[in-house]
Amino acid sequence: MLSTVALLRASSEVDGFAASCLPYMFIFFVPMCVAGQRLQDASQAVATAVYNGSWLEKDPPARRCQLLVMAVCARPATFTVPGLMSLNLPTCRVGLRSWFQFTQVLINVKT
Repeated sequence: MLSTVALLRASSEVDGFAASCLPYMFIFFVPMCVAGQRLQDASQAVATAVYNGSWLEKDPPARRCQLLVMAVCARPATFTVPGLMSLNLPTCRVGLRSWFQFTQVLINVKT
């Protein structure tokens, strides 16, 4: 975050480290959040597909298997970072918003 402020406040001299750190948010964080959202959506789609499947044509062991799949998919699969929340689009929105707000505060600080 500090590298973002350094880039925005610098008029002519740009530090190479600051310039290389800026895109990390968009190269790593945003794609991981999008992938986490897709995983969560796919997990919910599996449960929906099993629920909409043909129940009456199946024998009892196959029905139990379908119920087991639905029970497992009741809690969607997620990408989780230890110490943080799961990575999905709402988390991405909160993270980018916090980053932007913190950057605005640091830009407005008079030194």
